Amino acid sequence: MTAIANYTNAKTLTEIWPQAAGQFSSTIALHDPHAKPEVILSYAQLYQQIRQFAAGLQACGVQPGTKIALFADNSPRWLIADQGIMMAGAANAVRSSQADREELLYILQDSDSTSLVVEDSKTLKKLSPQLGELPLAFVVLLSDESPELEYPVKIINFSELMELGAAHSWQNVEQTPASLATLIYTSGTTGQPKGVMLSHGNLLHQVNNLSAIIQPETGNHVLSILPTWHSYERAAEYFLLSRGCTQIYTGLRTFKNDLRRFQPNYMIAVPRLWESLYEAIEKQFKQQSPGQQRLVKFFLSLSESYILAKRIADNLSLENLNPPAGERLLARLQSLLLAPFHALGERLVYQKIRAATGGKLKAVISGGGSLAMYLEDFYEIVGVPILVGYGLTETSPVTNARTLQHNLRGSSGKPIPATEIRIVDPDTGQVLSPGERGRSEEHTSE
Repeated sequence: MTAIANYTNAKTLTEIWPQAAGQFSSTIALHDPHAKPEVILSYAQLYQQIRQFAAGLQACGVQPGTKIALFADNSPRWLIADQGIMMAGAANAVRSSQADREELLYILQDSDSTSLVVEDSKTLKKLSPQLGELPLAFVVLLSDESPELEYPVKIINFSELMELGAAHSWQNVEQTPASLATLIYTSGTTGQPKGVMLSHGNLLHQVNNLSAIIQPETGNHVLSILPTWHSYERAAEYFLLSRGCTQIYTGLRTFKNDLRRFQPNYMIAVPRLWESLYEAIEKQFKQQSPGQQRLVKFFLSLSESYILAKRIADNLSLENLNPPAGERLLARLQSLLLAPFHALGERLVYQKIRAATGGKLKAVISGGGSLAMYLEDFYEIVGVPILVGYGLTETSPVTNARTLQHNLRGSSGKPIPATEIRIVDPDTGQVLSPGERGRSEEHTSE
């Protein structure tokens, strides 16, 4: 079933959840197979827990417009806390619980946070005794632990906050697209990290426009591995969940097994992840007999010639854009001659390689750096569609991305809707002609 959710009239990001709960009620939203115990939440349950978390915060005295620091890592409870904070009318300042103590304390103070949500007692202990020196009303543990130490501030664990939320009614807080949603601290080239202020409108821009890149369907599986507090993974999660996908949590140790086990349809990742998978596949090749290795190399060589010719024929070769008609015709003929060999390689080799990814990937979004051309070539040959994008935390973050319809390898794609791009001279600021090198300036309509 194709998702038809529409959030173009939404004022805040949190308006996603009641609509999603109504449309995708029994569909699994979040699945953490590695948690103990395993966590599986439907969309109806996710909305209920987000709202309950928000009500618990309000019962603790959280006021609209205040800021709450959230120092935690990938888990269903992270998303519940993230959206619960926003639903309570507050904004959050996010960072990994694994960050250095000094950095976390700096963010806590610089963000003017009046309360704090942390991963567990270990994170809490790392931040003491400075907590008593900050104007914090309370601290929430995302675990169900009871702190072993005494602290100069009220400590409440996740279960206790949820019980408090169940006993109090959630109060809707009027917000606008311009209302602050989150502060994401990025490391600058000099000095302390700087907080990027993103509004609800900024984040909704991604939710409403990333469908220009991919069109997920209800129940599609998404494997989540990148830091969930990072703007790249975070915006993608909001978008994919707004479309009724099932998000499955994985990690570096379990990633390769989880690809085969859960057979994801989509994944958000960085180039190093695809390089790691390529290296694992290459290692398996080297364990084959000499004859099998020669066969694989034979097909890979022919298929490389096939995809390079097909790129020119389809005008999707970055090294040879807009070639003359005669050159495109010759490339078309070459690709037609090589197509049967590529098809045979597909039956004998490539579908087995795809099995390592679960065999059901519709698209992979890669960002955070350029993807090496040998990886572009390899994954195109074996039929794993990788769409590279570009963005900045300040643009919440995606500004450009390739699509399945126009997958120009080596590029970062065209601007997504409601986004303007200029390439300017780094010294004069003048707009440059196509092909000239400069620096980019991005602007979204939100």
